[in-house]
Amino acid sequence: MDDNAQRQLRNAIVMAWLDGDINDAERHFIHDLRRRLGIEKEDFDAVVAEVKADPKRLSVSRGADGLVTLEQLIEVAAADGEVAPAERTLLARVGAYLGLGEAELENMLPAETPDPAQAEAIERQVQALYEQWADWDAATRESRIAEIAEAGQHAVIPLLQVMESYRTPRGVGTAVDLKIAIARQLGALGDKRAVYYLAHQVGIGDADDDITSGDLRQACAEAVARLAGQDFGEQPVAAARDWWRAKGRRTYNTLAM
Repeated sequence: MDDNAQRQLRNAIVMAWLDGDINDAERHFIHDLRRRLGIEKEDFDAVVAEVKADPKRLSVSRGADGLVTLEQLIEVAAADGEVAPAERTLLARVGAYLGLGEAELENMLPAETPDPAQAEAIERQVQALYEQWADWDAATRESRIAEIAEAGQHAVIPLLQVMESYRTPRGVGTAVDLKIAIARQLGALGDKRAVYYLAHQVGIGDADDDITSGDLRQACAEAVARLAGQDFGEQPVAAARDWWRAKGRRTYNTLAM
Protein backbone atom coordinates (compact mmCIF):
# COMPACT_ATOMS: atom_id res chain seq x y z
CA MET A 1 0.00 0.00 0.00
CA ASP A 2 1.31 3.45 -0.95
CA ASP A 3 2.58 5.36 2.09
CA ASN A 4 0.82 8.56 1.07
CA ALA A 5 -2.48 6.74 0.57
CA GLN A 6 -2.10 5.05 3.96
CA ARG A 7 -1.43 8.40 5.62
CA GLN A 8 -4.49 10.02 4.00
CA LEU A 9 -6.74 7.16 5.04
CA ARG A 10 -5.37 7.05 8.60
CA ASN A 11 -5.88 10.78 9.06
CA ALA A 12 -9.44 10.55 7.74
CA ILE A 13 -10.32 7.76 10.18
CA VAL A 14 -8.74 9.62 13.11
CA MET A 15 -10.84 12.69 12.33
CA ALA A 16 -14.05 10.69 11.86
CA TRP A 17 -13.43 8.79 15.12
CA LEU A 18 -12.78 11.93 17.12
CA ASP A 19 -16.01 11.65 19.11
CA GLY A 20 -15.62 7.90 19.66
CA ASP A 21 -18.06 6.89 16.93
CA ILE A 22 -18.34 7.02 13.14
CA ASN A 23 -21.75 7.94 11.74
CA ASP A 24 -23.16 6.76 8.43
CA ALA A 25 -22.07 9.86 6.47
CA GLU A 26 -18.51 9.60 7.78
CA ARG A 27 -18.44 5.85 7.11
CA HIS A 28 -19.56 6.42 3.52
CA PHE A 29 -16.89 9.12 3.06
CA ILE A 30 -14.13 6.86 4.39
CA HIS A 31 -15.10 3.88 2.24
CA ASP A 32 -15.38 6.11 -0.83
CA LEU A 33 -11.92 7.51 -0.02
CA ARG A 34 -10.54 3.97 0.33
CA ARG A 35 -11.82 3.08 -3.14
CA ARG A 36 -10.44 6.25 -4.69
CA LEU A 37 -7.06 5.64 -3.11
CA GLY A 38 -7.06 2.05 -4.38
CA ILE A 39 -6.62 0.49 -0.93
CA GLU A 40 -7.63 -3.16 -0.62
CA LYS A 41 -9.87 -4.30 2.24
CA GLU A 42 -7.04 -6.20 4.00
CA ASP A 43 -4.88 -3.07 4.05
CA PHE A 44 -7.88 -0.99 5.10
CA ASP A 45 -8.49 -3.29 8.08
CA ALA A 46 -4.83 -2.93 9.05
CA VAL A 47 -5.11 0.87 9.04
CA VAL A 48 -8.28 0.70 11.15
CA ALA A 49 -6.44 -1.49 13.66
CA GLU A 50 -3.61 1.06 13.82
CA VAL A 51 -6.05 3.87 14.52
CA LYS A 52 -7.78 1.84 17.25
CA ALA A 53 -4.40 1.34 18.90
CA ASP A 54 -3.55 5.06 18.70
CA PRO A 55 -6.77 6.94 17.92
CA LYS A 56 -5.44 10.48 18.21
CA ARG A 57 -2.26 10.31 16.13
CA LEU A 58 -2.37 12.42 12.98
CA SER A 59 0.42 12.57 10.41
CA VAL A 60 0.80 16.14 9.15
CA SER A 61 3.84 17.55 7.38
CA ARG A 62 4.56 21.24 7.15
CA GLY A 63 4.32 23.27 3.98
CA ALA A 64 2.07 22.64 0.96
CA ASP A 65 1.54 18.95 1.75
CA GLY A 66 0.37 19.86 5.23
CA LEU A 67 -2.19 22.31 3.84
CA VAL A 68 -3.55 19.58 1.58
CA THR A 69 -3.82 17.29 4.62
CA LEU A 70 -5.72 20.00 6.49
CA GLU A 71 -8.12 20.38 3.57
CA GLN A 72 -8.76 16.65 3.58
CA LEU A 73 -9.39 16.67 7.33
CA ILE A 74 -11.90 19.46 6.81
CA GLU A 75 -13.63 17.34 4.16
CA VAL A 76 -13.96 14.47 6.64
CA ALA A 77 -15.19 16.75 9.42
CA ALA A 78 -17.84 18.23 7.14
CA ALA A 79 -18.95 14.88 5.66
CA ASP A 80 -22.02 14.75 7.93
CA GLY A 81 -23.06 18.32 7.11
CA GLU A 82 -21.48 20.16 10.03
CA VAL A 83 -18.13 20.65 11.75
CA ALA A 84 -18.56 19.77 15.42
CA PRO A 85 -16.81 21.77 18.20
CA ALA A 86 -14.31 18.96 18.92
CA GLU A 87 -13.50 18.77 15.22
CA ARG A 88 -13.00 22.52 15.05
CA THR A 89 -10.62 22.33 18.01
CA LEU A 90 -8.50 19.67 16.33
CA LEU A 91 -8.52 21.53 13.02
CA ALA A 92 -7.43 24.68 14.83
CA ARG A 93 -4.49 22.78 16.36
CA VAL A 94 -3.46 21.50 12.94
CA GLY A 95 -3.88 24.97 11.45
CA ALA A 96 -1.72 26.51 14.20
CA TYR A 97 0.93 23.83 13.60
CA LEU A 98 0.96 24.88 9.94
CA GLY A 99 1.22 28.55 10.85
CA LEU A 100 -2.34 29.55 9.96
CA GLY A 101 -4.22 32.22 11.82
CA GLU A 102 -7.78 31.79 13.07
CA ALA A 103 -9.21 33.84 10.20
CA GLU A 104 -7.28 31.82 7.61
CA LEU A 105 -8.65 28.60 9.03
CA GLU A 106 -12.21 29.94 9.08
CA ASN A 107 -11.89 30.77 5.38
CA MET A 108 -11.01 27.13 4.69
CA LEU A 109 -13.97 25.71 6.60
CA PRO A 110 -17.15 24.95 4.64
CA ALA A 111 -19.65 27.73 4.43
CA GLU A 112 -22.98 27.30 6.12
CA THR A 113 -25.77 25.94 3.95
CA PRO A 114 -27.23 28.83 1.95
CA ASP A 115 -30.70 29.88 2.89
CA PRO A 116 -33.41 29.00 0.35
CA ALA A 117 -33.61 32.56 -0.94
CA GLN A 118 -29.88 32.65 -1.71
CA ALA A 119 -29.97 29.21 -3.36
CA GLU A 120 -32.90 30.30 -5.54
CA ALA A 121 -31.09 33.52 -6.48
CA ILE A 122 -28.00 31.58 -7.58
CA GLU A 123 -30.18 29.19 -9.61
CA ARG A 124 -31.83 32.14 -11.37
CA GLN A 125 -28.43 33.66 -12.14
CA VAL A 126 -27.18 30.38 -13.59
CA GLN A 127 -30.30 29.99 -15.73
CA ALA A 128 -29.74 33.51 -17.05
CA LEU A 129 -26.32 32.43 -18.31
CA TYR A 130 -27.99 29.85 -20.54
CA GLU A 131 -30.88 32.07 -21.61
CA GLN A 132 -29.13 35.41 -22.23
CA TRP A 133 -25.49 34.54 -22.98
CA ALA A 134 -25.85 35.25 -26.70
CA ASP A 135 -27.29 38.72 -25.98
CA TRP A 136 -24.40 39.91 -23.80
CA ASP A 137 -21.06 41.40 -24.77
CA ALA A 138 -17.82 40.01 -23.27
CA ALA A 139 -17.74 42.46 -20.35
CA THR A 140 -21.35 41.70 -19.39
CA ARG A 141 -20.71 37.95 -19.53
CA GLU A 142 -17.75 38.27 -17.17
CA SER A 143 -19.68 40.52 -14.78
CA ARG A 144 -22.68 38.17 -14.62
CA ILE A 145 -20.48 35.23 -13.67
CA ALA A 146 -18.66 37.41 -11.15
CA GLU A 147 -22.04 38.24 -9.58
CA ILE A 148 -22.67 34.54 -9.03
CA ALA A 149 -19.18 34.15 -7.53
CA GLU A 150 -20.01 36.81 -4.95
CA ALA A 151 -21.79 34.00 -3.08
CA GLY A 152 -18.34 32.55 -2.36
CA GLN A 153 -18.29 28.85 -1.51
CA HIS A 154 -22.01 28.62 -2.19
CA ALA A 155 -21.27 29.41 -5.84
CA VAL A 156 -18.69 26.67 -6.37
CA ILE A 157 -21.03 23.72 -6.91
CA PRO A 158 -23.43 25.61 -9.25
CA LEU A 159 -20.48 26.84 -11.32
CA LEU A 160 -18.94 23.37 -11.45
CA GLN A 161 -22.28 21.96 -12.61
CA VAL A 162 -22.16 24.36 -15.56
CA MET A 163 -18.55 23.38 -16.22
CA GLU A 164 -19.48 19.69 -16.31
CA SER A 165 -22.73 20.12 -18.27
CA TYR A 166 -23.23 19.47 -21.98
CA ARG A 167 -25.96 22.10 -22.12
CA THR A 168 -25.42 24.90 -24.64
CA PRO A 169 -26.62 28.48 -24.06
CA ARG A 170 -29.55 29.58 -26.19
CA GLY A 171 -28.54 31.16 -29.48
CA VAL A 172 -24.96 29.85 -29.66
CA GLY A 173 -23.56 26.60 -31.00
CA THR A 174 -21.16 25.83 -28.19
CA ALA A 175 -20.76 26.27 -24.42
CA VAL A 176 -16.97 26.62 -24.62
CA ASP A 177 -16.84 30.41 -24.10
CA LEU A 178 -19.13 30.09 -21.07
CA LYS A 179 -16.89 27.40 -19.58
CA ILE A 180 -13.76 29.47 -20.17
CA ALA A 181 -15.25 32.37 -18.19
CA ILE A 182 -16.33 30.01 -15.41
CA ALA A 183 -12.87 28.39 -15.23
CA ARG A 184 -11.32 31.80 -14.65
CA GLN A 185 -13.81 32.58 -11.92
CA LEU A 186 -13.28 29.22 -10.21
CA GLY A 187 -9.55 29.93 -10.13
CA ALA A 188 -10.24 33.29 -8.50
CA LEU A 189 -12.64 31.82 -5.91
CA GLY A 190 -9.83 29.81 -4.32
CA ASP A 191 -11.84 26.67 -3.47
CA LYS A 192 -9.45 23.78 -4.09
CA ARG A 193 -12.28 21.28 -4.50
CA ALA A 194 -12.53 22.63 -8.05
CA VAL A 195 -9.05 21.35 -8.96
CA TYR A 196 -10.26 17.83 -9.77
CA TYR A 197 -12.90 19.07 -12.23
CA LEU A 198 -10.68 21.67 -13.86
CA ALA A 199 -7.94 19.07 -14.31
CA HIS A 200 -10.48 16.78 -15.98
CA GLN A 201 -11.17 19.53 -18.52
CA VAL A 202 -7.44 19.96 -19.15
CA GLY A 203 -7.08 16.26 -19.92
CA ILE A 204 -10.24 15.80 -21.96
CA GLY A 205 -8.39 15.72 -25.31
CA ASP A 206 -6.84 17.96 -27.94
CA ALA A 207 -9.87 18.59 -30.19
CA ASP A 208 -11.67 21.88 -30.70
CA ASP A 209 -15.38 21.06 -30.75
CA ASP A 210 -18.67 21.78 -28.98
CA ILE A 211 -17.39 20.84 -25.52
CA THR A 212 -13.71 21.76 -25.46
CA SER A 213 -11.01 23.87 -27.09
CA GLY A 214 -7.40 24.85 -26.66
CA ASP A 215 -8.48 28.10 -25.01
CA LEU A 216 -10.67 26.22 -22.52
CA ARG A 217 -7.89 23.78 -21.67
CA GLN A 218 -5.51 26.69 -21.12
CA ALA A 219 -7.99 28.57 -18.93
CA CYS A 220 -8.54 25.45 -16.83
CA ALA A 221 -4.79 24.77 -16.57
CA GLU A 222 -4.18 28.35 -15.41
CA ALA A 223 -6.99 28.00 -12.82
CA VAL A 224 -5.45 24.74 -11.57
CA ALA A 225 -2.07 26.45 -11.26
CA ARG A 226 -3.62 29.24 -9.23
CA LEU A 227 -5.57 26.93 -6.91
CA ALA A 228 -2.77 24.41 -6.39
CA GLY A 229 0.04 26.97 -6.12
CA GLN A 230 1.88 25.61 -9.16
CA ASP A 231 3.94 27.30 -11.86
CA PHE A 232 3.11 25.67 -15.20
CA GLY A 233 5.29 28.03 -17.23
CA GLU A 234 4.65 28.87 -20.86
CA GLN A 235 3.01 25.52 -21.71
CA PRO A 236 0.39 25.30 -18.95
CA VAL A 237 -1.73 22.54 -20.53
CA ALA A 238 1.13 20.10 -20.99
CA ALA A 239 2.59 21.00 -17.60
CA ALA A 240 -0.80 20.60 -15.87
CA ARG A 241 -1.27 17.17 -17.41
CA ASP A 242 2.19 16.06 -16.31
CA TRP A 243 1.63 17.41 -12.80
CA TRP A 244 -1.77 15.71 -12.53
CA ARG A 245 -0.37 12.33 -13.48
CA ALA A 246 2.70 12.66 -11.26
CA LYS A 247 1.24 14.23 -8.14
CA GLY A 248 -2.04 16.10 -8.49
CA ARG A 249 -4.26 13.06 -8.93
CA ARG A 250 -3.09 11.55 -5.63
CA THR A 251 -3.82 14.74 -3.76
CA TYR A 252 -6.85 16.38 -5.31
CA ASN A 253 -9.09 13.51 -6.33
CA THR A 254 -9.77 13.01 -2.62
CA LEU A 255 -11.34 16.49 -2.54
CA ALA A 256 -13.80 15.78 -5.33
CA MET A 257 -17.44 16.46 -4.45
